[in-house]
Amino acid sequence: MREFANDVSTAQTWLFVPGDRPERFLNAARCGAHMVVIDLEDAVASSTKDAARKSMVASMDSAMFDGQPVSVRINPAGSDESEADLRALATAYDRAHHELAVLTPKADSAASMSALCARLPSGMPVIPIIESASGLLDALEIAQLASVRRLAFGSIDFALDLDMAETVDNLRYARSHLVTISRAAGLPAPIDGVTKDFSDANTAAVDARAARESGFRGKLCIHPRQVPAVNDAFRYTTEETEWADAILSAVETNPSGSMAVHGAMVDAPVIARARRIVDRATRSEGKDTKT
Repeated sequence: MREFANDVSTAQTWLFVPGDRPERFLNAARCGAHMVVIDLEDAVASSTKDAARKSMVASMDSAMFDGQPVSVRINPAGSDESEADLRALATAYDRAHHELAVLTPKADSAASMSALCARLPSGMPVIPIIESASGLLDALEIAQLASVRRLAFGSIDFALDLDMAETVDNLRYARSHLVTISRAAGLPAPIDGVTKDFSDANTAAVDARAARESGFRGKLCIHPRQVPAVNDAFRYTTEETEWADAILSAVETNPSGSMAVHGAMVDAPVIARARRIVDRATRSEGKDTKT
């Protein structure tokens, strides 16, 4: 089984690029996204699906991505395009000189996801996109499948499936459920859905901050201008890191006793949170330096 780096587990910005627009691949690889997602599904018209698959496979032979982690969003299992997608994906996986994962849309049941995973190349990381009521109800079983490395939330299609407005309040339960499921299954925190408005990067940043506060640690992006804003939104603020540093400094001074910092009690969960913030902030700085 091929060994992979931890990019699927830690990537925060996942940038979609249409598979039938290979001239955009290089820009996607260089814009600072932690993961490029070559899209064979919604961003590609039916008439250009074959061209998208060929471009995706061809890109694996080039030095274009130069170590940049890449994923492919295929068409839903059972669709007219799914068989051709699976054949192209197997070829791409054999040729890839970098990490290659697959995003599977319409992950509606554990049974269908299990059948799909069995047909993918051994060792390929799978990120199911939960975007329906049935998928949400089966999310724990889906998350526990051996090939699954992380969950993603298809918020737009989820709202459509439930015939609801796509608002933060309406989708709060689904988001919280996916965060809880991911933790229970031992997976990294999930990836939030896209922000449709890409005219103003701050809109994506606001959505990303809300997702981070809800327990998500990644977001799907649809335009390169969203990437820096989302990366910034997932970083801890100066106030958060200063708070964490103050807690850990106090622990070093008084490692075994109870204490208060800035007028607030400090106990084991508080210390654990401070250590988590410092650790994630350090890893985030390393990732941003690499990209």
